[in-house]
Amino acid sequence: MAVPLDAEMSPPAGPASEAAAVEAAAQEAAAAQAAPTEEVSSAEASSDPPEPKQPEEMTVEERSAFAAKCKDIGNRGFKNGEWDYALLAYDEGLRYLEYAPGAEGMVDPLFDHGGAQRLDDDTKLAVSLFLNKAAVLLKTGDERRAADCCTQALAFDA
Repeated sequence: MAVPLDAEMSPPAGPASEAAAVEAAAQEAAAAQAAPTEEVSSAEASSDPPEPKQPEEMTVEERSAFAAKCKDIGNRGFKNGEWDYALLAYDEGLRYLEYAPGAEGMVDPLFDHGGAQRLDDDTKLAVSLFLNKAAVLLKTGDERRAADCCTQALAFDA
């Protein structure tokens, strides 16, 4: 469980910087997700980054890999004191890990999370994401939500 500890303190960002952080994190995650498969000519190149796939469009392995990339992105944000950016990245990682196919709130009974090893690895990743998120919340002075994240991490790590 690697919780980043070397970040400098800075005051919480306002709504404008939070919107910028959300946009930047989404673009970075989408760029990390898009694997370069062939060269694109300058005429075909777009200035807009690719949209990230949604969890339901991915395999279990892709969701796990994307969540791990989100953790890495969040760790960079934490190290740079970009709290909103780090928080968004950790939340996105958790969103992808928590996805389970189904309808109307019911998980598909045939859903296989990828076997016992994948489930164990994803559980460890979820614990790390919750603890990293708690560290960000402590840096921003939101002790109550940080405690809630720690409780969620303990529930996974029991």
